[in-house]
Amino acid sequence: MRTFLLFSVLFTLSQSASQTVSYELEVSKQAWRYSAAAYCVYEDLEKWDCGRACEETQGMLDVQMVRDADRDTFAYVGYDNSTGKIVIAFRGTNGAESTNWITNIKTDFDKYPNWLYPDAGVHSGFYTAYKGIADNLKQAVQRLRDKYDYPEIMVTGHSMGGALALLGVLDLRTDLSIPPENITFYTFGQPRVGGENFRDYVYFVIGQRYFRVIHEDDMVPHLPSIYFSFRHAGIEVWYTDQQDSEDYKICVNYPGRLESHDCSNQYSMPTGVDVHTRYMGVELSEMCKKTQAASAPTYRESIMNTAISYTIYIFKKFDSWGLF
Repeated sequence: MRTFLLFSVLFTLSQSASQTVSYELEVSKQAWRYSAAAYCVYEDLEKWDCGRACEETQGMLDVQMVRDADRDTFAYVGYDNSTGKIVIAFRGTNGAESTNWITNIKTDFDKYPNWLYPDAGVHSGFYTAYKGIADNLKQAVQRLRDKYDYPEIMVTGHSMGGALALLGVLDLRTDLSIPPENITFYTFGQPRVGGENFRDYVYFVIGQRYFRVIHEDDMVPHLPSIYFSFRHAGIEVWYTDQQDSEDYKICVNYPGRLESHDCSNQYSMPTGVDVHTRYMGVELSEMCKKTQAASAPTYRESIMNTAISYTIYIFKKFDSWGLF
């Protein structure tokens, strides 16, 4: 009986996740606004009066903050009355917090608990950061599902926030049993989150409903390096011109295959920093009237600090392997 139930669950997951959806430009623009809002100050977010990001997404109700102060991991959950969807947006690297940089540069794997790919490895730093808010996040989502009669859900995040968003979507699918057709999932400038088995598990659970938007030679999506056995999942939407939100190319990361060199992976050593903060033709700094870390380094400085720290980490790793 247990075997039958297991195969029934597997069949249901695979069938629903295998359905393909198309990338939608207007949905992506909306997701970018939600992602950008996650950088605004908490008090403004609660009132949904945070500047341009809030002004262009009118109708947000019941905004709830989910935060782990120890790791400075943050997401907000709300109900957008204009679209009829629950919105979950994860914040990326916070320039004020060195803990975010440490989270970003770790390249160790933790085992990702699942019954299909038991050897699936997930980025230790991202997974630890996500676990700090996972329970409260799922509770917040379930409260809104109950209140608004189980609406569809939009999940998004920028930079490290995109990595956390992926882990969040997996929980929505498995722990809250939300079908993939009820989830819209877009990330921006997202780093790699796991290894090959993790990538295959993501494809099995989410399928071709997961869009990773990347601009030009943004360096963050190429971290951690494939040389540390990290792999991207999802459908890459690669923009070759940060000013033009209609000029893009699609590449799918299928299970068992290397990342396509037809999109951003054609850059052997991407160095883009400024492009990381500009998506859908809009600069991140334009979206909040006040960011949470007003006295922090600029986001550009934050990315540079992460890149420098990561480079040092790589050299130390290679040195420990006797390669120098």
